Amino acid sequence: MQVQCPKCKVIVAIGKAKWFFDGGECRELRGTVAGDAKEYENCSVLIEAVSTARKNAAT
Repeated sequence: MQVQCPKCKVIVAIGKAKWFFDGGECRELRGTVAGDAKEYENCSVLIEAVSTARKNAAT
């Protein structure tokens, strides 16, 4: 499953045990340690988008 962040160009592809990210800098994490490390799983906006996509896929 792939999810586009609703606020920036980051895309998350969810595998069986790992998330993979593409698309550039996370707008919410810009200027933070997590943003510098590209730890997009720390972005609350992206977490919510993934959660919503999973709920929609399950129904």
